[in-house]
Amino acid sequence: MRHNLARPGGFRRPLQVPNPRSFLHLAEEFQAQWPTIRAHIRGHSFSMSRPVATLAELERAVRPRFRIGERDRLRPRDWRGKRFVLRTDVNQFYSSLYTHSIPWALEGKRKAKKNLGKTASDRLDKALRNVSDGQTMGVPIGPDTSFLAAEIVMTAVDKSLESKLSLRGHRYFDDYELAFTTRSGAEEALALLEDALAEYELAINPTKTEILELPQPFHDAWTHELSTFRVRTGKAAHTIADLLAMFSQAAAMSRLRAGPLKYALLRSREIGVVNDDVWKALQNLVWSAVSSEPTTMAAALDLLAEKSAESGLDIDRDAAAEVIEALILTHSPIRNASEVAWALWAAIALDVEMTGQAGEAVIAMDDDLVALLALDANSRRLFGTHRLNRSNWEALTDYDGVMSGAHWLLAYEGSVRKWLNAPADRVGADPFFKALRRRRVRFYDSDPVRHPFTGPAGPLPGGLVPDEYV
Repeated sequence: MRHNLARPGGFRRPLQVPNPRSFLHLAEEFQAQWPTIRAHIRGHSFSMSRPVATLAELERAVRPRFRIGERDRLRPRDWRGKRFVLRTDVNQFYSSLYTHSIPWALEGKRKAKKNLGKTASDRLDKALRNVSDGQTMGVPIGPDTSFLAAEIVMTAVDKSLESKLSLRGHRYFDDYELAFTTRSGAEEALALLEDALAEYELAINPTKTEILELPQPFHDAWTHELSTFRVRTGKAAHTIADLLAMFSQAAAMSRLRAGPLKYALLRSREIGVVNDDVWKALQNLVWSAVSSEPTTMAAALDLLAEKSAESGLDIDRDAAAEVIEALILTHSPIRNASEVAWALWAAIALDVEMTGQAGEAVIAMDDDLVALLALDANSRRLFGTHRLNRSNWEALTDYDGVMSGAHWLLAYEGSVRKWLNAPADRVGADPFFKALRRRRVRFYDSDPVRHPFTGPAGPLPGGLVPDEYV
């Protein structure tokens, strides 16, 4: 199952939710080989994203050693005594990751080729291919297993690079930042990195490759400007004026880069809502930000839920409905599934009624997440008196191989929740999914209260750089 994810700045990324049948075998293979994988990646401090196993139930299975924002704290140490910085990343990284390179990285390329199909790491290779319909090129974007596969290969690239020159800097996933005394040293490192990546059928991204002469800022100046922006809270008029100024500055910054509007929303969590006037002004600013940059929806819902609880004031559902409706009508015709999915989820979370026109817009979309959210909203009568025509989604799930196909999620959830009729027999005829249904397994959690928005709206996972590193 694929989903078209919106990213800040108008960029998009194709995510994949693997079929649980093949993903279960892949997860078990990674579990069985975790000691070998851990030994492979351990001891190389160069990688900021080295996987760390987590034990908390609601966390991801693994997370990066450090979060991405910690790069700013590492740079003063990395750049000490240097004059040039090389920045680059891998071109189309996850979609170009060659599954056969997993055994090459863990066993050594010569040994892996000589013993093709006979090593334990070959089982990882096969399990990864099975998740992607047997394809050897590319791994799904999103699952922790892909994160682990990526780190296995990139650690091997790091080792190859470290064997040829002394490195100062770090790698975060597929992003490299290396510091050098001379430009020629940076150019030599770039050539060596290209060779090391080529060994694993990877290539650098030329559009994101640059050699910069120091000094350079350690972090983006706009984050400091917004983080130190003073919002007065003594008088309501002052608070409203300062909020307006802060969001205005964030909007101006957003014309040049991605991120400032979301940062302004997160920054607003520190501000107390002293009365109804401030609350109305804040909501208007929040919904204006979402209208301009739909990827801020999670941060917006988080902020509104928190401030509503703190102040005891209700969220303006009419304002929410206006934005939700506009997002659905704008993005449904161009198949921007992420924006539509978040708009539908906001309607469910805030109990906002939508129009029949919005309902007609979503029924033409083939995205499973949009379909499930729309069907859930329909079951709650959030399209008013309008009832969704489900024939498109019934047709997508009405064939013999659906439980192994691209719409397994819609077929399973639509069937077990009795939102669709067509896939019921398909689920019952498949032993694996029939067993999941019998055990009441669900992949879609329709309770917005149980899972508040602080997770998706918060910082990227990962630890903090210890003070002694800086």
